Amino acid sequence: WSCYADEPERKVYTKQEEGSGVMSVYFKFKVPTNMMMPLGLLSETDLFSHWIPGILRSDIKNDLSEFRKVLYI
Repeated sequence: WSCYADEPERKVYTKQEEGSGVMSVYFKFKVPTNMMMPLGLLSETDLFSHWIPGILRSDIKNDLSEFRKVLYI
C-alpha cells in the first residue's frame, strides 16, 4: 500500500493490483454524523451510477457482510 494522503483528519492509501488494471483504495477518516446514514449508502451501491455524475457503472463485486463490501465504481 502507498500512502496518498496522511493528514490528521484523513488518511488515504492506494495499491495497484498485480496483473490487472484495478487500483484498490483504503480510506480512513471520521464521519461527524450518525453512522447509519453513510453506512446505508453501501446497501445502495448499484444506484451510484444514477446518483453521481461521471459514474458510468457501479456494482457490488463481493458482499462480505452488511457493511463490508468490495465495490466496482
